[in-house]
Amino acid sequence: MVTPLNFFSALGFFIFVIVLGGGGVYWVSVLLAKYKYHIKYKILKRDFNEGVVEMLMTSINDEEKETDFFAKVIQTGLISISEIKEMKYIYDELKNRVKGGLKK
Repeated sequence: MVTPLNFFSALGFFIFVIVLGGGGVYWVSVLLAKYKYHIKYKILKRDFNEGVVEMLMTSINDEEKETDFFAKVIQTGLISISEIKEMKYIYDELKNRVKGGLKK
């Protein structure tokens, strides 16, 4: 026969394991979302989209403000938020390469 003490201790253990596992999955997903483009372009060594790079380099060479450029991109409404975030990552990488290093 199962005693109440054994039942509740086993129940508590499984609740603890489920909460711990769920928290782990949550934090892994948060970190993957945060470093998604870093993983894509630095670790997996994917190339940037040439059309996007050309558009961004034109903006950088014309010394257009970053906020003005992205405001125009958002106002067109042709691309999604995730594509804009990816474009922002590429913009920062290109700007760092043009300036010759990381800005601190």
